[in-house]
Amino acid sequence: MTTVLDSAKGVAEDIFYVGIGVGVIAFQKAQVKRQELKGKFSKPIEDVEKQRDEIKVKLIDNVLRLDDSLDKAIEGVGTFFEPVEQKLPESLRDVVTKAKGFSKDSRYQLRQILVSAK
Repeated sequence: MTTVLDSAKGVAEDIFYVGIGVGVIAFQKAQVKRQELKGKFSKPIEDVEKQRDEIKVKLIDNVLRLDDSLDKAIEGVGTFFEPVEQKLPESLRDVVTKAKGFSKDSRYQLRQILVSAK
């Protein structure tokens, strides 16, 4: 009776070890496939990331150039309206001055954000 039990135990152990072996081989195949796919897609991903970075730099440069143009236009408008501003009551002149300062500060902060993102 012990020989049948020993044989059954041996077969069960063999089945267990074969199952473990199949699992290990399947895991290794999955790792190999993962490495193949990683190698296959890493170059296109790098190319897309490079293009994205180039577009980002160009976009920021264009926005900064636009800001320079707006700065010149705002300066021209300010010069044009300066005589009118001088005729305003003191309290309104203060409001206009504060609004100009706020606008200038906001544009400066935006410019700093864009330059740092470059």
